Amino acid sequence: MVTNGSQPNKTAINRDTNGKFLPGNCANPNGRPKKELSLLSVLKEELTKIAPLKGNKDKTWIQLIVMAWMVGAAKGNPILIREILDRVDGKVAQPIGLSGKDGGDIKIVYEIINGNTPKANPDISTQPQLPSEDSSKHRRGAQL
Repeated sequence: MVTNGSQPNKTAINRDTNGKFLPGNCANPNGRPKKELSLLSVLKEELTKIAPLKGNKDKTWIQLIVMAWMVGAAKGNPILIREILDRVDGKVAQPIGLSGKDGGDIKIVYEIINGNTPKANPDISTQPQLPSEDSSKHRRGAQL
């Protein structure tokens, strides 16, 4: 869209009859917003710089941290060992499975009556129910 005959109006949105942008039109005329200054962005930037420590000439902060992890793991620190293995190999997958009685399949029954789909039972509340005092006896680990 030309407003004064020479410069296109960057804030006007020109679309065709189908709603698509016309050639040369931009939906975001001011471009992507500038990156916000955050603790994480500053930390990432600093970690890549050479650490100004006595005796260090060429190691970045991140290299020194990794070396400290490696030394700690080599000395037997189980937290550092697990941290390194989790980052290198990934965390161990935790299997999640559902099964019916005695580890068998779960049986799902859907009943159609007179060709109509069943209606919601008004006696069944859709709101979550708090456990009763009697149900606490049956929870795993509860003392009887």
